Amino acid sequence: MEFVKFFGPYGMFFVMFSIALSLTAADFKQVFIKPKALLVGLLCQMLLVPCLGIVLIVIFYDLPTNIKTSVLLLAILPTAVMSNYMAKKADANIPLSISMTAVGCGLAFIKIPLFFYLISNILLPGAGIVFPKINLAQVSLALLIIVTLPVILGIAFATKFSTFAKKIDPICDRISMLIFLVIVFGGIFEERHELLGYFQISGIISVILLAAIFFMAVSVTEAMQLRQIDRRAILIECTLQNGAIGFVIGALMFDDVQYLIPIATYAIIQYLFLIVYFLIRRS
Repeated sequence: MEFVKFFGPYGMFFVMFSIALSLTAADFKQVFIKPKALLVGLLCQMLLVPCLGIVLIVIFYDLPTNIKTSVLLLAILPTAVMSNYMAKKADANIPLSISMTAVGCGLAFIKIPLFFYLISNILLPGAGIVFPKINLAQVSLALLIIVTLPVILGIAFATKFSTFAKKIDPICDRISMLIFLVIVFGGIFEERHELLGYFQISGIISVILLAAIFFMAVSVTEAMQLRQIDRRAILIECTLQNGAIGFVIGALMFDDVQYLIPIATYAIIQYLFLIVYFLIRRS
């Protein structure tokens, strides 16, 4: 996944700028004036998804320590920045999606060590999961900048040069789609020789986690009677975990590559799953 880690941040900066060309500050104002969808989304993303990871660790307690640790890390990662582009293509609430991504990335430096501490010291002290000793605040700040700065620049550009922004928006959208495909399938191609091994080790647990998150997000958003565009945004935000930051944190925490395998497996299947899901829904 070296290709994704290197190219991803640069590509996502352009994608986020492109998304913002069709947005205004008023769009985000509506998210916070009527915060029900945002609060429901953050509840799912910040609390329920990590709880699902903990439940899986309890159910599959006999799994190797590296798999359990990776599953926990997966469940508490912030949302992948690419989720905002997925929200745009799925006709979801883009300002809600960006707001959830920004909050998740901004609070990652609190959320990740907090859940690791709870698991390793209080809930499952015998599970062998260790507490990460890295500068998560710096990582969170970098993610927050990738999410927010290009959006601010894009909105400012579209406000100042509205006519020109409308002309280049379709072109930027096509380029963004190309970047999206390059990131997703480039990462898969880079790992093509290891895919079978990845799925043999952690394929089942990754699929179970993805399915659990998906059905949780669908159930909660339907129970709360949210608008369809809000449901789509929350579903995408909860399902797409930030594999790139997972690799960074995992590589800093552990010397053994085995700790990164479930993250690689999930990162591969999450985009393919959502692409197929929304294609079926549109047909």
